[in-house]
Amino acid sequence: MEKKKGFTLVELITAIAILSIIIVPLSQISMLSYKTTANNSKNIDLYNLNQYIMQTLKSKGKNYMKFLYSGSNSYEGYFYFNDKDDASSILESNSFTSGTYSQMVSNGSSSNKSYGCCLQLSTSSTIGQKGDGTDITLNSGLDTVKIYVKVVKIGQETDKNSDLIFYMGR
Repeated sequence: MEKKKGFTLVELITAIAILSIIIVPLSQISMLSYKTTANNSKNIDLYNLNQYIMQTLKSKGKNYMKFLYSGSNSYEGYFYFNDKDDASSILESNSFTSGTYSQMVSNGSSSNKSYGCCLQLSTSSTIGQKGDGTDITLNSGLDTVKIYVKVVKIGQETDKNSDLIFYMGR
């Protein structure tokens, strides 16, 4: 009797079962990696937008900060934007809405914009923090402007946000 070459049905089913045991976890790892990369990319975008806004504010200097203060010791406002160019034109025209972060979040869905930026300026004798979290302060009589900028993805404020603090001498 002549022996036929090939695989039996049992051998094929066993091979498919072994391959599926290997491929399913690999595909799950691949999907998790994709989701993590997409999430990190969005966080980097927020950080870059925040850094851009902070650098733009810093480059405008002390007189710009004093203009926003308009006689008080603090300022809090916000604006909505879609990209860097949009944010740049708003920063140039000083088109901020006076209000708090929570007001920005609650009004965000009606803005038809992708991002919101909350800006807080305050007079402070603090110029930074040490590694242990304690404040570094100036001598009495001197003060700085504390600039706090928080950028959020509209509709995802709890998941997608970035904040920066900078102290500028006056």
